[in-house]
Amino acid sequence: MIVRCVSTSTAIYLLFTARVRLLDIQVFTLIFVILVFNPIWKVHLGHDFWRVVDGVTAGLYFWTFATLKIKDD
Repeated sequence: MIVRCVSTSTAIYLLFTARVRLLDIQVFTLIFVILVFNPIWKVHLGHDFWRVVDGVTAGLYFWTFATLKIKDD
């Protein structure tokens, strides 16, 4: 439950604070993360598939933060 809350809140924060600096694909993927990780309506996936989703989400966050850091410089 903590992972769901942190992932959802991080995606919402990124969307609202850096919307103009994000790429369109990043916006769509962050919306997807919000829908998949939301703590209200749980998405039931297999345990192994959740590991893949967690890894892809972590990669997305690193890519998004790196993109924002490069645009800040």
